[in-house]
Amino acid sequence: MYNKRFELVFLFLISIILLLLTACDSAPADDILINNFREHRSDFKKLITMFRQDKELGYISQKTISPMDAISEERKKEYRDLLKELKIKQIKSYDKNENIAFNVYAVGLSVTGAAKGYEYCEKQIPAHLEVVRNLDEDYQKEREKDEPLAYYKFRHIEGNWYLYYSVDD
Repeated sequence: MYNKRFELVFLFLISIILLLLTACDSAPADDILINNFREHRSDFKKLITMFRQDKELGYISQKTISPMDAISEERKKEYRDLLKELKIKQIKSYDKNENIAFNVYAVGLSVTGAAKGYEYCEKQIPAHLEVVRNLDEDYQKEREKDEPLAYYKFRHIEGNWYLYYSVDD
């Protein structure tokens, strides 16, 4: 009985601490991401080429990969070195011929949370998705409405490159 109570209190306190730590975390500003992209443009292009070459690879981060046997250990290291250099947490795509997402920031649970990063779009952004001039300013305007938010918008960088910001309360 005592051990069970201790475990529950301990898990509750750890949950609160993690929640507070993630609440203090904020998405990087558009300008920081754009400057990083421009400074490392060739490395971003290299990642697009690599990701498309590795046809079986659907997802890679610093710690995980899907599917597990999609690429060699040497290739994993090559990806992870670039991810670290570019400050990217993960790369994923459901269709490499259309969009590839480069997640820089993520917080929350599977049903609520936020993510921000780069997106390479081979085709034009679908009409139902909005492209804004500044994600930071647009997000703040939406947040001021003090309502639950479902936010998913883009900002054009250049060519086929965009920033994206997704928030679900």
